[in-house]
Amino acid sequence: MCISGLRNGGAPLLRSGVILLTIWVLLIGAPSAGFPTDHPPERGAIPGETTVDFDQGVRLALKQSPFLIKSGLEIQLRRLNETDALSDFAPSVTLRTRFFVNEPTQSGRSNRTYALDFISENYNPVAAYFSLQAQKLITRVAVLSHMKVIAEGLHRLGRSFLELDTLKKIADCQEEILELGRKNLVYTEQRQSQGEGTTLEVNLSRQELEVARAEKDRLAGAQGRIREAVKSWLGLPPAHKLHFSLKPSRSQVLGPGDGSPGRMEEAQGRSLDLKMQTLKKELQAYNIMLAKAQLLPTLYMGVQNPDPLSNLDSSGYFVSLGFTFPVWDGFKRVRNVSRQKIVLRQYEAEYQEKEMEFSQKRREALEQLQTAAAAHKAALAQVELARLKDRQSEIRYYQGGEPFSVFLEGKKGLWEAQKNAALKSLEHDLAQLAVRHLSGELVSRYVDELSWQK
Repeated sequence: MCISGLRNGGAPLLRSGVILLTIWVLLIGAPSAGFPTDHPPERGAIPGETTVDFDQGVRLALKQSPFLIKSGLEIQLRRLNETDALSDFAPSVTLRTRFFVNEPTQSGRSNRTYALDFISENYNPVAAYFSLQAQKLITRVAVLSHMKVIAEGLHRLGRSFLELDTLKKIADCQEEILELGRKNLVYTEQRQSQGEGTTLEVNLSRQELEVARAEKDRLAGAQGRIREAVKSWLGLPPAHKLHFSLKPSRSQVLGPGDGSPGRMEEAQGRSLDLKMQTLKKELQAYNIMLAKAQLLPTLYMGVQNPDPLSNLDSSGYFVSLGFTFPVWDGFKRVRNVSRQKIVLRQYEAEYQEKEMEFSQKRREALEQLQTAAAAHKAALAQVELARLKDRQSEIRYYQGGEPFSVFLEGKKGLWEAQKNAALKSLEHDLAQLAVRHLSGELVSRYVDELSWQK
């Protein structure tokens, strides 16, 4: 339909309306206040030396870790797509102009040398609505993906703190063993000088001392590698001095509570993988509605003045409205609806697969936790046994019934048992940490999904 009543005095009014329409379209296309962007925090001046416990390390990583930047920026990209979908509620408008170098003149007709056409693209408000809802779900999937990256990082950081604490305990035990080796070397050298010992015994004592020193160096190197890895993950420069407050590392990492794994339903409710799969099913439901919306006719509109080359003698502007009806496309749109329904069934099958996989992983993690707890209990019993044997050899030595070497062996056996108990305690703590990581308890202590829902 055409309206030709906009002439003379109506032209300025139309031009004002066009200007207002252009401003409105620009505002719609700008980032909406309802979807603020997440600019990554700027890095401030980092001091040359820092002491952190586990909580402080987590907060420092969330602020500046380079390993979390990519997934965090993905949320911003998805929010921009969400804003684009919001702008689709207003049809896109294109201005097409033509200017004639050679003035088309004809007697009794307008001598305009230009033509203006404001043309909108095909507009489907139903499709725009479902597209926006789909983009919102995609943003939530990006948030969960970012949380999954954070969860992996926190698991890694927690392991590092537990390992550093255990290595420190083992290093302390190794220092005691090293001191026993020194005393044993002095003892064998004295026996040799008195003619009671042999060169073989001295060489054996020296070699045992070298082995103890090598083990001490190995433990120091392992601690250094873990410290450097944590420093890199926290985004600190190589020259930065990072110190760790490790006591008590177990309560720092595992948090309060009795260590019970909780119910399966609670673990499934916190599982990031299952949450993401649920959102994918919801997203596919919107894709089905979007495919159905493509079957609807689309609206287009335009505002234009007469073409100077036409036979129409008018200087007004004409507003046109119309609909585009899909007539024949080989039933591609209909098949697309069926296609999206099949994809939804695939997602439902994937959810069941993920659910069973989660149950299997959790069952295996709980079995490992139970095995580690039994091994730790046995190691503690070995420590008590070694302590009793040490006490026995000490009493016999002071009573003159055992040589000094047997006395030293009893001490060494006690320290070795304590080293083994520390390792078994670490295995138990790591198994418990794995259970909490799998169920989402660890990341939920520091990151809330709702904090990204804006």
